Amino acid sequence: MALLHNQKPHSIEWEGYSWEGYGSCDVPDSLVEHIKAQGFPVSPTPVPPQEKARVALDAEADAEARSELSKVKQKLADAESRNAEAARAVEAAESREAAAREQASQLDEKVRLLEEQLRAAKSDAEGFEKMALEAERKLESAQKAAKQEQAQKAAKRGR
Repeated sequence: MALLHNQKPHSIEWEGYSWEGYGSCDVPDSLVEHIKAQGFPVSPTPVPPQEKARVALDAEADAEARSELSKVKQKLADAESRNAEAARAVEAAESREAAAREQASQLDEKVRLLEEQLRAAKSDAEGFEKMALEAERKLESAQKAAKQEQAQKAAKRGR
């Protein structure tokens, strides 16, 4: 029988034989070469304690790095979410601004049309005023002419 030692921190199982991480297992001498040919990380020499410690520290550092990476990814996801929310808010504000500009443009057009109507009404009022003054003068003239004619007729009758 040969004692083979697992050279890795993870468990290995093969045809009823099993090794815990860095553990050992007795196997028949006739299977040693076959097991090695299968590519299993086993050896008759145990892993030195320094190597086990280094691997454990590396695994701990990897776990810590993954934890930090996870935190950074979460912060990034949160920032992206806030950024997307801000982008939606900006888009909504731009939409409201465009609507307000359109409404202001429509109001400007209404003001322009009302100003045109006011100018036209003032012009019409000035025209009507001139016509009224002209009609008043004509009326006064006609009244004077009528009085003169009546006076002339009365003078002719009185003679």
